[in-house]
Amino acid sequence: MGAQDLGLSVDERRRMLEANAAAVQYFRRELLRATGGWPLKYLKAHGAESVLSAASPWKVGYAPPAWSNLVEHLRGQGFGYGTMARAGLMVWNEHGQAVDRHRDKLMLVARDRRLASVGFVGIGPDGDVRSASPVTPIHRPSNVLVGVEEQKDLLHRGAVPVIVDSPMDAIAVSNAGLQAGGLWAGIPMCGGGLSTAQAKTLKEFSASVVPWQTSSGPRLRPVVARRSIASATGWPKVCWGR
Repeated sequence: MGAQDLGLSVDERRRMLEANAAAVQYFRRELLRATGGWPLKYLKAHGAESVLSAASPWKVGYAPPAWSNLVEHLRGQGFGYGTMARAGLMVWNEHGQAVDRHRDKLMLVARDRRLASVGFVGIGPDGDVRSASPVTPIHRPSNVLVGVEEQKDLLHRGAVPVIVDSPMDAIAVSNAGLQAGGLWAGIPMCGGGLSTAQAKTLKEFSASVVPWQTSSGPRLRPVVARRSIASATGWPKVCWGR
């Protein structure tokens, strides 16, 4: 669906994408600056401390608990309130003040089929993983993926996408895949199921996929959905883990 189909001009779409890209950099900077707190403990407890290296392909970030740090940062870069609101980065509070939508969360970048940053998946202090961004003219949770941009070189070299639920599981799979010579690339569904749109995106990078069932139960949609995905992508078969 194009920008015009949503009543969005090409320039408006461009500015929304630029605002999201600027937010990605801001959140990443905040995490790399952190010297303590629950985000670092969480990442280390889940064996994902590798993302704390500036060289990590996983550009995990952190939205600080302050009310309007991101808004002020983006305003300083020339973004208007309307662009930030439409991009799902700010809201108006009951006092009419522009405040950050995302606060005190680890942030992972959600990307569209063109791998543009269009939204975020957040992890809160309680460990709950969910789409942090609302539906916007450029973001719909069922149409975006986390982890493809970060691992596109692996995928181009033949790594097989392993579909898991948790971002931390995805990072663990990817690290294990690298140790095994680049065999696997972890792709997290973040509490949802693999949609046809997401499968089509993966198909552009891989000829096969391994949907994995974690210990917390099945995370993909029913058989009828799997058949629809197989038909849409042309994947000859799906290997099920357990």
